[in-house]
Amino acid sequence: NTQKQQQQLLRPSPIYTGNDSRLIVLFRKIGQKRDPITKVRALEELTSVVYPPSVDASAFTRPEKIAALTHLLYLHETKL
Repeated sequence: NTQKQQQQLLRPSPIYTGNDSRLIVLFRKIGQKRDPITKVRALEELTSVVYPPSVDASAFTRPEKIAALTHLLYLHETKL
């Protein structure tokens, strides 16, 4: 049962279900912009925001990271 729930959580999501405003802006840049340079910069910024170099600098909870990852998977399949 737990494995099935985890698989459902990790399915690509067409919408970002989290509520972080920085991530909303970054996903908009990745999903809606056509310029590849803008997309690459947004992906780099996304990485540094969600997984900063400093261990204690990230304020993102596990559910927020999962929401970001599932939407990023969707964008990878459809927009990148």
